Amino acid sequence: MASHPNGPLAEPYRVRIVDHDLARCGLASWWNRLPQPQRSTMLRWEYLSTWADAFVPRAACLHIPVVFSGSTPVAALPLYRTGRLLRSLANDAHSDVFDVGCDPAHPSACDTLVAHLLRYRTCLERLDGSSPLLAGLRRAAPPMIVDPAQSPWIQLPATPDAMLAQLSSKFRAGVRRAERALATLGTVTLRDHRSGDPEFEQAFSTLLDLEAASWKGTQGNAITLRPETLRFYRRLAVTGPVRRWARVAVLRVDDRVVAAQFDLEHDAVRTGLKMASTADLGRGQSPGTVLLWHVVRDCISRGLTRLELGGELEGWKRHWTTTGADRTCVRTWPRTLTGQLTFGAREQVKQAVRPLRATVGSRQRTDGS
Repeated sequence: MASHPNGPLAEPYRVRIVDHDLARCGLASWWNRLPQPQRSTMLRWEYLSTWADAFVPRAACLHIPVVFSGSTPVAALPLYRTGRLLRSLANDAHSDVFDVGCDPAHPSACDTLVAHLLRYRTCLERLDGSSPLLAGLRRAAPPMIVDPAQSPWIQLPATPDAMLAQLSSKFRAGVRRAERALATLGTVTLRDHRSGDPEFEQAFSTLLDLEAASWKGTQGNAITLRPETLRFYRRLAVTGPVRRWARVAVLRVDDRVVAAQFDLEHDAVRTGLKMASTADLGRGQSPGTVLLWHVVRDCISRGLTRLELGGELEGWKRHWTTTGADRTCVRTWPRTLTGQLTFGAREQVKQAVRPLRATVGSRQRTDGS
């Protein structure tokens, strides 16, 4: 019988560690049918395996605990392992959500996964705030740090006018001004290319070039500047199994591309990944804002229900929505003496540094820096 920090479980579960792609052992389709992967394109195995292929370090290995009831898989957790540290797959700026996959008929299987996790140090980023895994960790109460965040999304109404009514009057006027300002330069058009369209790959290349020429290229964050990142996005868009959901929206003024964005679209939900716009237009023309407004209108016209902006609920995204899905970064330590000492030392350092940070922040505000 599987063990649990607070006693034995009612179900005779066993855990098998899979150290390779779930597709190789015939579990990818099973994973995709679970409730959590069905809620997000980024939790489907096609996306997770693409991320793992690009970003799991060479010194690490996949470490996917799969819980079985008899011979039937009932839960799994997509992780990779470096030494004694377990990390969530898809844990960076290229993904927005992480979660367990669990058969609703076996809710206690999550406790079996928690018991396995607590043998290691873990870092689980962008964990869904409603995850049964998070609930299980809170019940077990190991040495743990939980940092909350929110990921913005737009509930798309029935009409563009209803969408405009959701925006603040100031921002609504700003969107209209930006449209008029761009229109003074020429005819403004949106083309939303989907995978399989004859011009799709050219549209994707246009996005890459536009991003590389923007501030992201200057700061070294453009897709093309990192081989693993370029491989990841090319697999998403062109060569891998996720490509059937890929979309590239391109905004032009006459024949000139002024903004573009790469998204995934599946099951009436559009998920934003990358956006780029030209930086040499006049003040107030805001091609990125106009592009997103055109994309929103197109999504509404085609009956989509939700647009996920991803990242954090901050900056320009707050103009579009104040709704955010709960995300957490969870770090845990084993209940061993070493684990508790490490956790305690970390907390002492945080307590010592906090007043220093407050003092530095106060000085910066006083200096106006």
